[in-house]
Amino acid sequence: MKQRKIYALAIYDCIQRIHEYTDGYDVDAFTKDYKTQDAVVRNLEIIGQAVKDYGVDHLIDHAPNVPWSQVAGMRNIIAHEYLGDRVGNSKMESSSVGKCYHRAHSA
Repeated sequence: MKQRKIYALAIYDCIQRIHEYTDGYDVDAFTKDYKTQDAVVRNLEIIGQAVKDYGVDHLIDHAPNVPWSQVAGMRNIIAHEYLGDRVGNSKMESSSVGKCYHRAHSA
């Protein structure tokens, strides 16, 4: 059980960092800032791995409204398709990373 708390804290910390890194950014500024994109993508990778390590099924049981499988799958996309498009391109805009950015900043 202690390990699950560590994973939950890692997820929370990464979300806070993403908010900190992107505070004051609009989509245009974010798409032009590769350092911030890299920082956000790295934290999304950590979140995805922490979700996997915590246990996707366990998270789904406790919070079924969150797309935990997609969050965990995002880690694989990021880790294995690192030569893909950046956020500024239309493919990335429609990807989960782009959607995460838009969701975070539309709230």
